[in-house]
Amino acid sequence: MANADRRTAADRAAATGKANPQAIPDWIGRVLWEMGKSSPERAVFLERALHAVVEIATVLPTDSAKASIDAGSNLEALFQALQDPAVLSELEQFEPLASPLVRGLQAQRELLRIAGETLSAKEAGEVLGLSEDTVDRRREEGRLIAVRLGRRFAYPALQFSGTGVLLGLPQVLSALPDKDGWMQLAFLLSPNGDLEGEAPIARIQRGDVQAVVLAAQMFGEHGAR
Repeated sequence: MANADRRTAADRAAATGKANPQAIPDWIGRVLWEMGKSSPERAVFLERALHAVVEIATVLPTDSAKASIDAGSNLEALFQALQDPAVLSELEQFEPLASPLVRGLQAQRELLRIAGETLSAKEAGEVLGLSEDTVDRRREEGRLIAVRLGRRFAYPALQFSGTGVLLGLPQVLSALPDKDGWMQLAFLLSPNGDLEGEAPIARIQRGDVQAVVLAAQMFGEHGAR
C-alpha cells in the first residue's frame, strides 16, 4: 500500500508539475521513524543517502525523472536515475569510474533478463541430485555457471536439462580461460562471430558442442591479445 500511495502522489506531482505538499509528511515521517530505530551508523548512512538523492534530483532532467517514476520499485527508480548522463557527469567528479561501473551493472541486468530463471545453490542441487556443498564446489571449479548477486550466487537455469547439466556444457566451460560466472554467461548468450553470429547456448542446445568448444578457445585467444 505504501508503494501504491507514493506512486499515486508521484502521478499527481507529474500531472500538476509540482510536488504535492499533502504527500510530504508521510515519507518524511517514515524517514524519521527509520532513523529513530536505527543504529547510529545506519542513521548516519541514511542521512548521507538522503542528501545524495537530493543532489541527484537537482541535476536529473525532467524527462529522466518521469521515466524513473515509472520504475517498478524504489531501488530500480534510483538505479535508473543514476544512468542519466547528467547524474553520471556529477558522479564522475568524485568517482572517475562511475560510468564504467554503471554500464557494467546495466550489462549484468541485461544478461539476467536474457538468461531468465535463476536458481539458488539448494535448488540447483535438487535439479542435479547433489548437496549444496557439492554444487558450490563445482561452481568454484568452474564446472557450473553461477553469478554473484550481492552476498549469494545465482545459478542460471538455462545450463540445466531434464537429466542434469546441459550436455556438452562442461567441455565448453573448460575451454574458456576465465571461470568468472558473468564472463561465462556473457559468452554463452552473446552473438559470436565464430558461430556465424549465433549465441553459443543455441548451438549447445542443438548438440553442436565441438563448434562451441572451438569458439570458446578462440574467445580466450582474442581476450589475450
